[in-house]
Amino acid sequence: MENNNLVTLKDYEEASYKKMSKELHDYVRAGAQDEITLRRNRQALDDILVNPRIFQDIDPRNLSTNALGTQIDIPIMLTPAGGQLHMHSDGELGAARAANRSGTIYSTPTNAGYSLEKIASETDGPKWFQIGQHSKEIQEHFVKRAEKAGYSAIILTADAPVPSRRESEIRNNFSIQDHLSWGSVEGYEEFLLSDPALRQYIKGKSDDNRLSSGTGDQPMTWDDMNWFRSLTNLPIIVKGVRTPEDAELCLKYGFQAITVSNHGARHMDGTKSAIEALAEITPVVDGKIDVFFDSGIRRGLDVLKALCLGAKAVLIGRPIFWGLCVDGENGIFNILKILETELDIAMAYLGVKDVSALNRSFLSLK
Repeated sequence: MENNNLVTLKDYEEASYKKMSKELHDYVRAGAQDEITLRRNRQALDDILVNPRIFQDIDPRNLSTNALGTQIDIPIMLTPAGGQLHMHSDGELGAARAANRSGTIYSTPTNAGYSLEKIASETDGPKWFQIGQHSKEIQEHFVKRAEKAGYSAIILTADAPVPSRRESEIRNNFSIQDHLSWGSVEGYEEFLLSDPALRQYIKGKSDDNRLSSGTGDQPMTWDDMNWFRSLTNLPIIVKGVRTPEDAELCLKYGFQAITVSNHGARHMDGTKSAIEALAEITPVVDGKIDVFFDSGIRRGLDVLKALCLGAKAVLIGRPIFWGLCVDGENGIFNILKILETELDIAMAYLGVKDVSALNRSFLSLK
């Protein structure tokens, strides 16, 4: 039954925070340090204005797009986000089901509560697998398992080479509960947890509790990229690209896609917003590879702005937690439906009936 009090993502955010403990609330909401970038992500999206057109042919509208060769019904996907099982017993399984029902892609994080194999088998919908910067042996282990389980792409998280500092988590002495985040570790504990970086990532904090989680303590360099690409024939998405220079290097090293993202401002403060970075990066990429976007999507209009700036699709992160906390799988499905509806309406007002026709001419940029 539809809940008339939950009509926007903001409604889901507020409802979820009423249900969460303070520790979980701070884990989901917080940005790094002074949260300058967290605020900037929102403000920069709000500062972009759109240019409606009149008397255009707008029916029927088509929101589908192609992401790395996979046709999806909406240009909105679910980002790899650890800790989902803290929100609801559905956890990543429910999120994968919601994505499948919505005709879009689910991304499994390394620190999921269920094993990557179980998540892969939950639906026949497309799924990507995320890996961070761990030892070569552990990266190879996960990539090979993801290949065998049927994932269609690998996400390499690039923007968190060392642990971050989210001060509310430190004050709360917060850590992700092992049994809610090590689904893919079970059966491989002796091997996988011997890596301090992965152990820290699974726990969600450093052993001395001074830092929040990163995606590794063995930072990669460009010299490692040819080796990493050699692990798989699956397409690889580099997540966390924020400068045109790094986008050019991703092209040079033959990656098939990038995600322009600042990790929802959870790792480094004092940077440009993700949407500002997107506006600089897409002209450099110039359609040679797919560009995706995350960090700050809260409205269908935000999705439209990212698509106008050249993204093929966007990903959402924190809203996964809000939806799960409020209503499990159905909560995420409803959040995706809200964004889809808002995007559809925005396209109609702009006089556009296909997402592929969106471009910068529909925006007023500062």
